Amino acid sequence: AGFVEGSRARSNLSFNHPLVGLEIGVDRGQLSESLLRVFPNLKLHMVDVWGEYPMTAPYRATGDLRARRSQRKWDAVFVQVQERLRFAEGRAIFHRTTSKSAARDAESLDIGDRSLDFVFVDGDHSYEGCLEDILNWLPKVKNNGVFGGHDWDIPKCGLVRDGVQQAVEQVCKEHNREYELGYGMTWCFKGLHHEPGRGV
Repeated sequence: AGFVEGSRARSNLSFNHPLVGLEIGVDRGQLSESLLRVFPNLKLHMVDVWGEYPMTAPYRATGDLRARRSQRKWDAVFVQVQERLRFAEGRAIFHRTTSKSAARDAESLDIGDRSLDFVFVDGDHSYEGCLEDILNWLPKVKNNGVFGGHDWDIPKCGLVRDGVQQAVEQVCKEHNREYELGYGMTWCFKGLHHEPGRGV
């Protein structure tokens, strides 16, 4: 995955100490598996409702196929992802809930402020959903941590692209961050408390 390789290449994430990360929008667990295999010292919190989105959810209007998946299909996906990540039992932490609820209950989930080495957002791709995810979880990233996500640019689905881009650009402007674009439609920027211009 582009986020994995980019983070490793920039030495933002190290093999030499325990890592704690958060993935929002896990779906079938492809990225989760890559992260857990590449970083053997990683404890990964995975947040996904693995459930049908309400008809009124802005995400449904983006055109993303996941937003229209039935509950029956989501239940089957959840079983598959649990089996897929069985090799990382004890390091792969499932939170079957909404991102908003998980953020509200973060302390009880053992996710404190400035406790995460990275957050990767790939959940609700609407402007409203992506912005809420970033604002809710940004305070949880360490000073030199990485905040990133997926689907910066999807030519077949302009609404998704515009929503993600708009949210990221808004947050970076308001918090004096500079975002980078990576392989596979990924994006990332340094954590909220990192001082621009300073190295890791």
